[in-house]
Amino acid sequence: MKKIVLSTLLTVVLFSACNKTWNDPNATMPATKLSIITLLAAPTVYDGAGVNVRGMVWDIVHDDLVYSNDGYIETLSFVVFKVSNREGNYVNVYTEKMDDVKEGDMVEVVGIYRRNFISELRSYTNEIEAKKITVIKSMNHKYQEG
Repeated sequence: MKKIVLSTLLTVVLFSACNKTWNDPNATMPATKLSIITLLAAPTVYDGAGVNVRGMVWDIVHDDLVYSNDGYIETLSFVVFKVSNREGNYVNVYTEKMDDVKEGDMVEVVGIYRRNFISELRSYTNEIEAKKITVIKSMNHKYQEG
């Protein structure tokens, strides 16, 4: 009788541990929720860490980087923009894709913060490599040509 109860309990425990939902590691990451001013005040503390900041988008630049990879010419398209707080303090954000984000939008950015980083392709300072960008409030700009 003890063996049946013990084996039933063990089976329940094993199967309940396997019943976890899978999270895409590219879409989720542990990140510390920070104000932009906290991040700028202690950049060495958060260098290489997952961060989560909120602010207004401005100075959007779409660019292409052309480079050689084992004799093949490749192109990397990316977007760099600034996310600022109400006082105008900002951090740069780098992403390879940015959908539906416009100048003036309020966003939440989750990504990896780099104080200074130099790679073979590019170098940057005070930048978040965005893994996720969420629009909190869209400004819905309507430009009129005059």
